[in-house]
Amino acid sequence: MALASKVARGAVWSAVRIAGNQVTSFLVFMTLTRLLAPEEIGLMALAAAVIDLSGPLTRAGFPESLIQREDANELQADTCFWTTLLLSTLMAGLVVALAPFAASAFDAPLLAPVLQVSSVILPLVALGATHEARLTRDFGHKALAMRGLVANVFGGAVGLGMGFLGYGVWSLVGQRIVSTIASVVFAWWSYRWLPKLRFSRVEFSRMTRFGVHMVGISFLGTLNGRILDFLLGYFVGAAAVGHVRVASRCLDMVTQFTITPLMSVTLPAFSRLQGDPQAFERGFRRMVRTCALVTFPAYLGLASVADDLLPLLFGAHWAISATVLKILCLGVVPATLHAFTWTGIVAVGKSDRAALGSLINVTFAALTVALAAPFGPLAAVAANVARSYVGLPIGFRFLRFHTGVKAWPLVTSTLLPLGSAVVMAASVWLVKGATAEFPAVLRLACMIATGALVYTSVMWTLGQRIVIEMRDVWQRAAAK
Repeated sequence: MALASKVARGAVWSAVRIAGNQVTSFLVFMTLTRLLAPEEIGLMALAAAVIDLSGPLTRAGFPESLIQREDANELQADTCFWTTLLLSTLMAGLVVALAPFAASAFDAPLLAPVLQVSSVILPLVALGATHEARLTRDFGHKALAMRGLVANVFGGAVGLGMGFLGYGVWSLVGQRIVSTIASVVFAWWSYRWLPKLRFSRVEFSRMTRFGVHMVGISFLGTLNGRILDFLLGYFVGAAAVGHVRVASRCLDMVTQFTITPLMSVTLPAFSRLQGDPQAFERGFRRMVRTCALVTFPAYLGLASVADDLLPLLFGAHWAISATVLKILCLGVVPATLHAFTWTGIVAVGKSDRAALGSLINVTFAALTVALAAPFGPLAAVAANVARSYVGLPIGFRFLRFHTGVKAWPLVTSTLLPLGSAVVMAASVWLVKGATAEFPAVLRLACMIATGALVYTSVMWTLGQRIVIEMRDVWQRAAAK
């Protein structure tokens, strides 16, 4: 229970960080979508995808190694810092050199300079990666929360200013660069540690053995999330990427509030339980059940109000994104059940197996989306969601074989939240029909209020024990 309280406290502060980050960045993004064309949003999405894919290669899994190792020391931290900084600088140079080829492949000439300027983000992130890892290991999520909020306020202010001055896609580039700089400065201020100019070949070798698989896991996980952007950009064009990006940005915000706070504490938490298989399985199942309590109503609720919400937030010209969003939300079941699968496998020291599972997953995704992308964004999104369901048994097999966590108890622990969320979604659809003549804002308010009331009532009636247990854990965490 001490670890559960610490995990919950870390998740609470992670949620605070994410709330600040997401609210500020989403408001900026919402404003900029009214100033920019879909092609410009799509261009930045492609550039961000390249930078995000380069990130795991520059980290080399070293920061994650600091979190996972029980005997992490100062020499390992120094080795981690200088290694990631060197790799990120080299990767930035590679991005600059290859940017014209990427622009040619996507038939988007402006992509080259956008990529070249954005490449500076890679070494900037590396400057704060070791500090962030050490904060995470110590469950320093309060400091991380403040860091993220400060970074997003500065970045958002710059992005909005550039957007209103007519800088187009460069407003998005400026926002991300300034946000990264502010994040690094605050990370150094929060964790008062200065790296020494030293490097250990022994520690480098040890961290590399762990990190090489973490690189694969992080890279493949990022590619899995960006495969739609790349293939739609190649087969259809930047405008299609822009429409999908607006939809996925809405879903990302919900994900950041529901899954990410828990994911941010799972590696250190599961790592502490790796020596006790029974405690590990109980902790894993509880984490998935906690996740399900919020993801199912959030995703299905978002799908229910998408047609009204997106035009209101972004404008009528983004209406097609609402259909994309509804399809994306249907992937909530595999997203919830496998939210912690690969992290759990990594926590027991099987990072190579997690990397293999991620490779299988992303290969399946690439083939599926590549076949569907020529038929348009809706077909590609639907195919991507369908393959996530087909891949469920593969993830369960990896999880059982390497951690001992059984699939069926995991599934049954989420049935009540899923059923409650389905009832909630049905009630929202009934209200949607009954309020068809209402003003958009009032209609949305009625649907959201109904959904919250129905889901809470059903869960309290049928799963009171679960709700009370979760409430007590979070209250203890908040009290500390």
